[in-house]
Amino acid sequence: MTVSTYQQTSLGTQAQSVDGDLSVLSRLGAAFAPHAQATPDMTVALDAGHVFDGAALTEVAAQSASLTAPAANPRIDRIVINQLTGTVSVVTGTEAASPAVPAIPSGFAPVARVRLSAGATVITNDMITDERDLSALGRIIAVEAGTGLTGGGSSGTVTISLETPVAVALGGTGTATAAANTVFAGPASGTDAAPSFRSLTLADLPADVATTEDVAAAIAVETERAESVEALLAPLSSPALTGTPTAPTAPAGTDTTQIATTAFVASAVVAGGLQHGQCYLTLSGGNLLLSPYNGNRLIIGGVEQTIPATGVSLAPTNLMVDTLYYIYAGMVSETMMLVASTTGHSTDATTGIEVMTGNSAYTFVGWACPTIGPAWVSSPAKQYVINYFNRRNLPLVGATTSSAITATALTEVTTNARAYFISCGESGDIGAVGSTVHWVGGDSVGIMVGLDGVAGGTQSNGMSFPGGAPATAAARLTQTIAEGLHYASPMAYVAVQYGTAYVAICGTIRG
Repeated sequence: MTVSTYQQTSLGTQAQSVDGDLSVLSRLGAAFAPHAQATPDMTVALDAGHVFDGAALTEVAAQSASLTAPAANPRIDRIVINQLTGTVSVVTGTEAASPAVPAIPSGFAPVARVRLSAGATVITNDMITDERDLSALGRIIAVEAGTGLTGGGSSGTVTISLETPVAVALGGTGTATAAANTVFAGPASGTDAAPSFRSLTLADLPADVATTEDVAAAIAVETERAESVEALLAPLSSPALTGTPTAPTAPAGTDTTQIATTAFVASAVVAGGLQHGQCYLTLSGGNLLLSPYNGNRLIIGGVEQTIPATGVSLAPTNLMVDTLYYIYAGMVSETMMLVASTTGHSTDATTGIEVMTGNSAYTFVGWACPTIGPAWVSSPAKQYVINYFNRRNLPLVGATTSSAITATALTEVTTNARAYFISCGESGDIGAVGSTVHWVGGDSVGIMVGLDGVAGGTQSNGMSFPGGAPATAAARLTQTIAEGLHYASPMAYVAVQYGTAYVAICGTIRG
């Protein structure tokens, strides 16, 4: 049945007998009565109660039990109290479409069960079923055997027995006297029979008493165990190891009797003369081509491989335009191939070779950037194929333009004059050459090289007069340029009024 808050009812002078009955029943009826809070929440309120353990009466104040809502399916939780203390606890059930009621733990008495719906936020009286059975309160819930006793338990019939005595010391002037190292054996038959004794044996000693025989037996067992383990170990002299034994890798250049691991050997072989990087990456017939150069060896995955005489090519199929790709060489079924990836490169800690970050099976050979098409392009105005090995100077030349300038501070002359390129991270030598004319009034003019829209290097200034010769200029930028995509363009200014710039980018990069 569902529950409600217990309240003693008074029917006035016309029903004093009923009122008296309720007064008698109130202490028992209200004890640990479960119900929802006055303002319902996710707790169940228990009214005050009492427990008696056979010696002391304990009054238990009103208390609450906190529950949590199930996530997906209904659940039935059980509210119980400790049989000796009256302290409330919650036994959480299991979520299910048809949930089962959880069992009552030993030593606890049932109070109520609560059926919770998934996502419930409050507990109301119609969700609570009263299960109080207070007849078990104050019962002994466990019996433990003390010193000299055996048995005990927490359920069923509990038996307590005397331990079997180890020895009985009898003395005095009786009809029998216990000798040293003897134990009581029992009385003889007859009314006045004297007790009898027997000699003490090992079986009469407590289990934790060790004899010399016990120690000897334990030593024999441990000796046999140690010898069996030792038989599995490799000897210190000329061991014959099996499986895949490992050892610390020595630093490069170590020259001692220390064990050399395969990683140390691979690094030493590379440093000692394995052929590597005998290739060059170029554009050929619309495809990238890795060709042999000053040999034909390339280390891939720690193994020296041979580059085919005809080279290895890569088309720009399914690549994104204006995106920097790192070009790697790998082996597939003993055939060398090229791969374009946006994953950067790093130095392999074992071999010292530049490889794809996170995958040392691919060796880094260069950079490339496809343009609209997609298509690979390599020209003085767009150096978008750069070699990693055997780098050389590549020309970088932008379009010569004639563009009006009105800015009094250095400003990019025109985007049409840009020269695009990939930097391998080395130094570039880029110039802006040409002339400027100041058409009005005559005054100073100047140009400078812009790298990605930022002026850099040396600035070239001059004077130009109306009707006179233009001022020639040659600015220059020489610096290490970070690895990646860049563009260079001429920047110019006029002191006042306006003028015209005839300038172009001209220089070299490494690749």
